[in-house]
Amino acid sequence: MPDFCAAYGCSNQRTETSKDNAVTFHRFPKEGARRQAWVQALKREGFVPKPRTLICSCHFVPDDFDRTGQTVRLREGAIPSIFNFPKHLSKRSRSRSSRTSKSAGEPYPTQQAPAREPGVSVTAVLQDHQYCLDPVTTKKKLKEYQDQIEKLRRELRNAKDRERRQRKTVRCLLQELKEKNMLTEELQQKLDFYSGRWLQTVDASPGLNICLLDMLQKRKLEDPDRFGQVCMMVDGMSIKRQMQYEAHTRTMRGLVDLGMGLDETAVAKEALVFMVVGLKGHWKLPIAFYFVSTVSPDPQKILLLNALEALHDRGIKVVCVTMDGHISNIAMCNMLGCQLKLDGHPLKTSFTHPSSGEDVHLIMDPCHMLKLARNMLKNYGSIISPSGTVKWQHIVDLNDVQEREGLHAANKITRRHVDFEGQKMKVSVAAQTLSRSVALALTALKDAGYQQFTASSATVEFIQVIDRLFDLMNSRNPRAGGFKSPLGSRNWEEMLGFMAEARSYLASLKMIDGTPLHRSRRYLSVMGFIINISSFTTMIPALLETQQYVCTYRFSQDHLELFFNSVRASGGWNNNPSVVGFTNYFRHVMVRCGINPGETGNVQAQDGTACLSAIAISSAVPADDDDDDDENDNFILPSPYDPTAGLVLDHTYLPNRFGALTENAIVYIAGFVVKCVQKKQKCEVCCSSLVSSALPSTLGDNYHLLALRNNGGLLIPSAGTVKVVQCAEQCIRRVCNVSSAACQCSEALLQRVVKAEIGSEDIFNLGNHIEETQDGIDNHHYNLISHILAAFYKLRQHHIAKLHTIQLQSKSLRRKLCKVVLFQGY
Repeated sequence: MPDFCAAYGCSNQRTETSKDNAVTFHRFPKEGARRQAWVQALKREGFVPKPRTLICSCHFVPDDFDRTGQTVRLREGAIPSIFNFPKHLSKRSRSRSSRTSKSAGEPYPTQQAPAREPGVSVTAVLQDHQYCLDPVTTKKKLKEYQDQIEKLRRELRNAKDRERRQRKTVRCLLQELKEKNMLTEELQQKLDFYSGRWLQTVDASPGLNICLLDMLQKRKLEDPDRFGQVCMMVDGMSIKRQMQYEAHTRTMRGLVDLGMGLDETAVAKEALVFMVVGLKGHWKLPIAFYFVSTVSPDPQKILLLNALEALHDRGIKVVCVTMDGHISNIAMCNMLGCQLKLDGHPLKTSFTHPSSGEDVHLIMDPCHMLKLARNMLKNYGSIISPSGTVKWQHIVDLNDVQEREGLHAANKITRRHVDFEGQKMKVSVAAQTLSRSVALALTALKDAGYQQFTASSATVEFIQVIDRLFDLMNSRNPRAGGFKSPLGSRNWEEMLGFMAEARSYLASLKMIDGTPLHRSRRYLSVMGFIINISSFTTMIPALLETQQYVCTYRFSQDHLELFFNSVRASGGWNNNPSVVGFTNYFRHVMVRCGINPGETGNVQAQDGTACLSAIAISSAVPADDDDDDDENDNFILPSPYDPTAGLVLDHTYLPNRFGALTENAIVYIAGFVVKCVQKKQKCEVCCSSLVSSALPSTLGDNYHLLALRNNGGLLIPSAGTVKVVQCAEQCIRRVCNVSSAACQCSEALLQRVVKAEIGSEDIFNLGNHIEETQDGIDNHHYNLISHILAAFYKLRQHHIAKLHTIQLQSKSLRRKLCKVVLFQGY
């Protein structure tokens, strides 16, 4: 269906066959002021434009069109002005007949026309006077003023929008709540910390966080008894192997980072976290994290000693260090001077503090030791104790009898406790398996005459010893009784005697072949409890000198596991965060914003221990800060590692030509780069130099892909633009050949190499325009190169990160099984 021009007397129409003609058609603008101006220009009474209403290009002056790009467009603010109206619509001027009006039209009597020399025209004489008006110049100035007015209107509208958004900030929200009397004094004091600050200002980079350490030091000065002594915990969390490019920091994220942003090439697989937990009060604080590929004992030792020194410098004493039974942790403890095996040498479960010289005791996490004991019993099937044979089959028989009878003998043993491979990480499953209720159930069935439980006394003894040791090392309620009571002066002698008996019992356990269990491959299943008994024997009496009792749950690694639980829960369906995701979650923890522990994880919270917030120290900047003091500008302590040298580039690796596919892809990408640069470039001469006016089919084989993809809306890059992008691609590929993981070419390096290669060659054909702009490297020639490289670098880094991530996750078993579990039954 053809569309006709809406102007009076115009017969131009747009059809499918008229698209290639010189006449173009334009729809009415959507905004109110400009749309109304178009309607008034048509002078049609009662005319209301519809969505398909058009005006052809014959009714616009040539200056209304922008021809700098490949596509001719109307300029902003253009109004149709060329019409062939009839007489009744033409503007008529009435003649003035009064004496006053006639005298007003006469020239001013004091102004006398200048005498005209012979041979000089009247027009030449009139052009010498300032009051002579040139219609073309006047219309051009009027157009410029209208554009300025339209620009000011947009800026005013944007300013009003910013003001409207600003009114919705935390400060204005607090003021509104105060006026409505909806804030208590305590809540108002807490919310005031958030006023006037942004979450992005909190530095959460890998390394020791000086912001959190200074906040802890401040609290220690206010309350030394509560914040003076801590337990440090070290553990790693698996993260997604993913490369990501952060545009705001201009860095590639996903590689190993030990606190200094080293030029590592290995991809990070784990986040190594250091956390301190107060021995008094219910508080904890993660003070550092590092992204590592594998947890090695040597660097982990250096990081641990560095954290101990940082806490000692702030007057905080680390009493003990808690960790699990990972082989790297055991090797690190041996490097620190510990002796953790009963092989003829005396057991040593502490090491010397690097600053104070005091002993720092070692605690093996009781929850991990409980799971190791359960796993060991099922794997070996049977072990020998002084009272007989301890068998896993007794627990299996207990479950079979209860399933057959349809009732439970006051215990929680089910099929999932026997076949626990799918839930072997859950502490509750292990605790319910080796519990007092199971021991009592086995005894009851033995006394009831069940034949399969006749020789279950040794199994009952083993379960009771492990259960009591776990309760003793996991006490958290000051009013609890028995082995769940805290260690104090009233029960210390009794508990000390039990721990000595338990140590002798665990050391006497043997395998079926007679090998001591503490020398077997699963030696930590008993040595973990023996190590804790040795540490408690030395550490607890010293702590009881300054406090009434000690809740051993303070030494449990549950506090750090709950932090990991919070990080995983913050990702929603994605419970395996990347490097960027983990960093963001750590920042949220620092300000206690949106991070809460889940209720269905492997570890559940047993008390009200909560993370401290860094708000009080980072929400405001002291007024007497010195701008020259660099130490106050960095919230991350220096890494104990020296920064390694950067990549050395060799220009001999620079390829002269790419393949046909690469050449065509570079030209196609250059068109998109031009589109990004023109949004930021204000100089019309520079904008026009980025594009070519010729058709893609006439520019060579490299433009073939662009010609096939072009339906009229793509920009055709100029030869100079393509050359800059080609040089940038050469530089990036050269560095990628050196790196084994991902591109390590920084934007500054890319700018330096490409500008050095192009030099002052006028690749954009700017001519005198370069001389008219600033001299030196700040002229428009170098500015164009800088903008092109910045846009291309951002685009290319995102693509490199995506390709490398696909390669890393191509054989991810965790990703496959995780999705099967999450979407099972849907």
